[in-house]
Amino acid sequence: DTPMSSKGRTSNLKASPQWKRGMLQGFITVTTFTQWRSSFRFDSLHESAFAYDPDDLTELALKGIRKYDNDGRLAEELEATVHGGDPWNEGIVYPRIAEISLFGALGCGKK
Repeated sequence: DTPMSSKGRTSNLKASPQWKRGMLQGFITVTTFTQWRSSFRFDSLHESAFAYDPDDLTELALKGIRKYDNDGRLAEELEATVHGGDPWNEGIVYPRIAEISLFGALGCGKK
């Protein structure tokens, strides 16, 4: 599987006073996780793993409200999954890990 083999679907809302029936609200795409760095690794215990989180998310994590891989087990399992490829050509593909993206347009289809 290569990163270009993705699947997707559109997201539409039912008619309501504010939205026209069937108007496109966005796209949801699914593809296999692929990366292009031979040095990449899953490591949620690295000191910079959450370095760019805003203060409010850090606070939620400290209070136990925000769930994260605090013991590194999830990262270990992800690191151990089957993966292969060439970072210079097709990328390193993880066929058992999905990459899910949501692209939305706020106000799209609004009357």
